[in-house]
This record gives sequence, structure tokens and C-alpha cells, in this order.
Amino acid sequence: MSFRDLGFLHLDLSVGHTDHQVGDVWGSIGMATVLTTNATLPFNVE
Repeated sequence: MSFRDLGFLHLDLSVGHTDHQVGDVWGSIGMATVLTTNATLPFNVE
């Protein structure tokens, strides 16, 4: 997991803190997207 991925996850967590239900949904989607992307693409994709 790259630092940029962690930045996006931090943003998801911040959104979740503001609106817990919506934030959890988007946080879960974001996590799934990050994991899928990391599983299918090399780390050095810009």
C-alpha cells in the first residue's frame, strides 16, 4: 500500500467522521478499490 493510498484512506476516514453512515460506505468502497488496484496493477503506476 502506497503513501498515496493511505492519504485516500485518511480522507475516507475523515468523511466517515463527519457523516458516519455515508463515510463508512465510501470508506469500504475506497478500501475495496485500493486492494483491487494493488492486486491487479504494479505499485509504480502513476
